[in-house]
Amino acid sequence: MVELVEIGKVEARYELPSGQPSLGEAYALLRQRWEEGARDLETALRLMFLAWYANCEPSHLTGLPVDEPTSPVFNEVFDRLGGLGCSFPEFHYAVARMAELSPWACGDEVAWAQRALDCWARYEVLGRPCFEAQHFAGRGAFDSYFAHMVKVR
Repeated sequence: MVELVEIGKVEARYELPSGQPSLGEAYALLRQRWEEGARDLETALRLMFLAWYANCEPSHLTGLPVDEPTSPVFNEVFDRLGGLGCSFPEFHYAVARMAELSPWACGDEVAWAQRALDCWARYEVLGRPCFEAQHFAGRGAFDSYFAHMVKVR
């Protein structure tokens, strides 16, 4: 099974100054890891993020797939981690952010717009921890995106 550290190295090539469209390769490795049984929160969040991001950003920049739908992967991972019943506040924070910003990128736009609200409510119930940018450090493209999100809130 490919380790997350190795996948992180692939994702790092996407970061500036190199800006290589390497996220498609990282997405494939995360999917492989998931299919091989890695059901940890880190694998799930990073896979969901890239599945979502594939529908938000141009493929020629990211390298993410355009020939296969990625929202079913997003939904599968969401469900497998327990959906709204998941007990990880970070899961609900990340899903709520993604679904709030681009619900169509998660699947059914109307359903995911509502699910964003439901995830925010669950996040509140779970104690609403305040994530700082360093919380996301070393976590690939997910890191860069969410570290930026908490800095600008």
